[in-house]
Amino acid sequence: MRSVIWAFIIVFLLITLVLLNSIIISYNIKEVISRLEDTPNEISAADKYLDIRDDFIKIRKYISLTVNHEDISEIDSEFAELSGILTVGDAEELVIAKSRLINALLHLKRLSGINLESIL
Repeated sequence: MRSVIWAFIIVFLLITLVLLNSIIISYNIKEVISRLEDTPNEISAADKYLDIRDDFIKIRKYISLTVNHEDISEIDSEFAELSGILTVGDAEELVIAKSRLINALLHLKRLSGINLESIL
């Protein structure tokens, strides 16, 4: 009987931790997306974009514990492309790169949630 009780406790704890992890990751990604959307599509806002990138690098360590490495690498690539565009100063390409980065983050947010896509 004791082993059944411990099994239920462990399952409950595991489900709770998975839900908590999903909520934390979704919140952090939502914050990054929100900051990106609020940042103007201007080369003069390069410091803001670089701050967002630095903040994502800080939370990436936590996200990478439970999210596929390919998805994290895609976002890193998008940030690298955005940094290059800011260095060159091409405002038209900035809009495109920013859009791709937001889409990659939205994909990561979908995968980190509790749904059939993230399980399979």
